[in-house]
Order: sequence, then C-alpha cells, then structure tokens
Amino acid sequence: MTTKQSSSFDIVFKMMFRDKATGAGKYLFGICLRIIETCAAAMPALIVVLTLSFLQQTQSALAIVAIICVTTFAVRSTVLMWSSIQFFDFGFDLGAHTRKSIVESLFIGSLGKIDAFGPSKIVSLMSDAAYEVETFASERSADFVATVLGVVVIIGATFFFDWRLALTLIGVLGFAGLFLSKTQTMAKRLWVERQVKTGSVSIALGEFIGGMSVLRMFGTVGEAKQVFEESVAALHEMWLRYEKTLTPLAICAGALMDLAPVAAVILAAILYESDLISADAMIGFSVFALAVGVPLKRILIYFTTLDLAVSSFSRLHSFFEGTRPPSVTSETIKDASIPALPAIEFRDVSFTYPDTEGNNSQVVLQDVSFSLPQGGLTAIVGPSGSGKSTVLKLIMRHWDPKTGEIFVEGDNVKSFSIEDIATRVSSVPQEVYLFRDSVRANLQIANPTATDAELWHALDCAQATPFINDMPGELDAEIGEGGLSLSGGERQRLSIARAMLKEAPLLLLDEPTASIDGASARRIMAALGSEKSDKTVIVVSHALFSIKHADQILVLNNGRLEETGTHETLLRAKGLYHRLWTTEENAKSWSVG
Repeated sequence: MTTKQSSSFDIVFKMMFRDKATGAGKYLFGICLRIIETCAAAMPALIVVLTLSFLQQTQSALAIVAIICVTTFAVRSTVLMWSSIQFFDFGFDLGAHTRKSIVESLFIGSLGKIDAFGPSKIVSLMSDAAYEVETFASERSADFVATVLGVVVIIGATFFFDWRLALTLIGVLGFAGLFLSKTQTMAKRLWVERQVKTGSVSIALGEFIGGMSVLRMFGTVGEAKQVFEESVAALHEMWLRYEKTLTPLAICAGALMDLAPVAAVILAAILYESDLISADAMIGFSVFALAVGVPLKRILIYFTTLDLAVSSFSRLHSFFEGTRPPSVTSETIKDASIPALPAIEFRDVSFTYPDTEGNNSQVVLQDVSFSLPQGGLTAIVGPSGSGKSTVLKLIMRHWDPKTGEIFVEGDNVKSFSIEDIATRVSSVPQEVYLFRDSVRANLQIANPTATDAELWHALDCAQATPFINDMPGELDAEIGEGGLSLSGGERQRLSIARAMLKEAPLLLLDEPTASIDGASARRIMAALGSEKSDKTVIVVSHALFSIKHADQILVLNNGRLEETGTHETLLRAKGLYHRLWTTEENAKSWSVG
C-alpha cells in the first residue's frame, strides 16, 4: 500500500470513528453480527454435503439436518436484520454529522478559504460527497466486509476436505484476481479521465447558461454553443472508449473468475478417479469451490466503490482542514500609559493569496504599515488590483498575513476568534446579498432590537428612504431572494443601512457606492463622516470625489503603500493620487462627439 493510499484510509478511519464511544462501538458490533451471519450463510452448502453423506443413514439423521437448516435460516435472517439496523444507524448518523460539520465550518471557518472553495464545490460536498460517505458507512462497507468474510469462510471450508485442493483453488483464484486487478487499475484511470471530461461539460454548461445575456448581446451564442458541443462530444467519445476498452476485459475477467473454481473441481474429480480422495471430499470441495466465484466478483466491484468513497472522504477532509477556524493567540501591545491606542495598525504586513493547490502564488501586499486613529474616516484608494480589498479581508481575518502583524485597539488580530471579530466589525462587501424577507427583517439582521426610528435613520443615512417609501408596505415590503427585485444601487443602499445599524466600533465598506449616482454617494459619505465619533470607518473606493473629505487617505499601488495624507496634501504632493484625481476630473468633461 502506498503512502498516499495509507493516508487516504487513515482519513476514512478518523472520519468514520470520530466518536469512539458510540460510532466505533456500533460499527464493530455490526461487524460481529455480520461474521455470525456469514458463517450462517455457509451452512446451506455444508447441509448439502451432510445430506449427501446421510443418504444411506436413518430418517432421524435426515430430520436433524432439516432442523439445522431451518434453524440456520432463522438465525441468519435475524442477525442480518439486526446488523443492518446497526450499520444504517451508524451510516445515517455519520451522514448527518458530516452535513452538520460542513454547515458549522461555514459559520466558524476562515471566510477567505471558504470563498476559495466556491459555492458549487461546497454544495457538491453537501450532496454528493456526504451521500457517498453515508452510503459507504451504512451499506457498502458492511457488504464488503461480509463478502470478504464469506470468501474466507468458503476457502477455509475447502481445507476441511483436502488441503491440496484448497491450495490449488487459492492459486487459480489468485491468478484470476491478478488479471482482474489489472483491469481495475485501467478502469480507475479511465474513470478519472471521465470525471475530468464530465467536469468540463459542467463548466461549459454553467458558462453557457450564466452568460447567455452577454452572449446574445454580442452575437456570440454560436461560438459558445460550439464550445459546449465540443465538450459534450469529447465526453461522448470518452464514454465510448471507456466501454469499448473495459467491456471485453470485464467479460474475460468474469469468465476467468468463473473458470478458476471449475478448474479446481476438475482436479478434484481427477484425484477422486485416482482414489486419492473420497467421494465425500470431492463433493464437499466442489460445492464450496463453485460457491466462491460470485462473492469474489462482488469484492472487485466493491473496490471501485471503495475508491469513490475514499475520494469523497478525502474531499471532505480537505474542506474541513482548509476551512479550520483561524488560530487564536494572546499577543497584545496594550499599555495603560498610552491614552488612546490606534483603532487599526498594520506593521510590515505582507500577504500572498494561495493558488488552487494551496501554494503561495499571487503577492498582493508587501511590507504595508500604517496606523488609523479611533473614530476617524479613512479611505483606501489605488488602481485595480493594488490590494485595497485585501486590507479589509485581513482586518476581518478572512485570511491571516503571511508576515507582519495587525493590531485592533492594541490587540493582535490573531488573538480574536471569529466571534470576537463579529462583535467588533460591521461591513459592506462588494457583492451585496439580501435575503428573501421583508426590508425590516433584512435590516434587523444587524441589530434585532433596532426600533423603527433607528431603521429609518439608517435608511436616511444610506439615501434609501425614497425608494423604501415607494414600496408597498415600506419596512414590511418583501424583497426577492438575493434582492433581485431591487436595482444594484438600491441593494447597496440597504446594505449600507444594515451595516450602520450594527453596534460595532469598526465599519468597513468595500466600494459601497459603486452602483450609486454621484450626488447620492456624496451624501452617503457625508453621513458616514457624521457617524465617525461612534465608529472607525474605513472605505475602499475608486470614486475619489466621494472620499475627498476623509480624515486620512491611504494610496496603494502594486501591493505597497505609496502615499498617505489628506485630499489637499496628496494633491500638492503631485504623486499617484494626483494622477488618479486628474484622470477622474478629466473624465467628467468627456462627452460623445
């Protein structure tokens, strides 16, 4: 067994038996019952042999055989039902725990890493992987164990009749198994290739559907359709190659597995004709030898399902490990002699986003240091891709910096748990999400005890009052899922109002006015400025006109802090901020024709 295989099975073992007191107990008890059931399943063959031996005996002997047969059937049925209950109880418990653990990870895990997985992969884990784990634990693993035990019992029984024949049977079955294992290896390789092709079709279909409005707008539906059809054709070709390659091999392997016991039986007949074994030994061995082929072929099928289960366990393990809650330390710089500690302080912070393999790839921030006073309004500006949004994500511990330190009111941010961050920070992300509920319910997510007066005040600050007044029911008006019944600007305004309602000392806004007209954006930023005595506000924005009155402006460029100052001082410095401001002002006078 390779190191990779050993590691995979270790993952399976740890996930299945996380609760040793109950989970392992149920499973092992079920295994014990299956051992009893398997032994009972072998009794009919033994009874046949005994019946043949007792044909010349008294009727009472035959009656004993009949009683044993009936008793064996009753015992086997009872034990099989009892063991199935144990396995299903264990499997369904594991499936429920797996799904609950996925949801728990979404609540307490690193948001940056959760975003890196993406919604589609997480949904796939919740449905496909969790179902595969559940089915493996409740059905397949039990059947696999029972089948292996059955083969062991059958082959073991052949030693009772003649050890030479038993070793011959093992030899011919081993040769057939070696051929079948080669077939399985090829099947695995083709299965992986087929999964890749299937994934390509899914991606192409998703882009084709999701981007339909864009494709129609620019008249490129035909090209996109061709890409999708090519992906389907590639998958179809793969399926044909899969079947054409494996079907003949599977037929040959099955025939070989069927012929192997027959060869052993022929040898038994030859030994009987040579007076080397008795008739009873020949008959008994033949009965058991011919019974071993079917369970052996089932074992090989189970190996394929085992690979699928191990893959699902590994995917779940990668998710749970990758989304672990950030570690919490006790580091602090609090000093009673310092009258007012900075609200936020970055010290030589560098950060690199990991690639899809988890390795560092894209450097986003390099040796960034700054200090933000409590109660102020700070704007972070710069060209696209300069690391502005990443600064906010690091403050919220979506990710932790690769090097350097971040402090919030004197405490290292690494000393904060996810719950601690939630009590200190309110935010407006670039991608706003509203729930299918009333305006009131969406706002009160931030502050469940907020009064109507407080709700309307927040809506006023966010310039959302006019369109809420126009909605039937006003605060009780229903919003569609994701806020799709509202415009982009309306969704942003509600999100800003919701963030302002939360009683948190830090308010982080990432492009909060991107979909809002200039006049409204200025009024929103003015309202945020008036709230700054209660909160420390940090705004990321490309619209420089909306943040010109900020107490401090940080200018990022290529991941480095290039300039710091107020609007006036930065304009006088004639640096990057001046160039960005000039470009924005010149754009205002631009017109068609």
